[in-house]
Amino acid sequence: MEIMLHNDEDFKQLPTINLSKFEYDDIASWGKRNSPSNHQHFYYPIRETDDMEIQMNKEEISLATPKTNEIAEQYYAGVRKVSFIQLPLMSVNAENAKEKIFGNFEKLYLCN
Repeated sequence: MEIMLHNDEDFKQLPTINLSKFEYDDIASWGKRNSPSNHQHFYYPIRETDDMEIQMNKEEISLATPKTNEIAEQYYAGVRKVSFIQLPLMSVNAENAKEKIFGNFEKLYLCN
């Protein structure tokens, strides 16, 4: 989960909550833990970049996949695909947080 408060390139729907599910072929082979210095592995795949194909999968779920295996390995720790949902932060409150946050995490979990 990421809360996006500022975006110089796109001011639509800010602030935004990004809920993401990252899928890897072999996460068990990672030799070390990820550190804050490796944030690009998780930040950039859900952004419009030249490296990723981003399309709507179903409902409000978007799907990002690396354009090549080489890109996935070199820049994104071998990610196979990223499913994500973007929500306006202002749409979440105490009464609907469970549904909006955890309900959408469940949708991502069930998404293939």
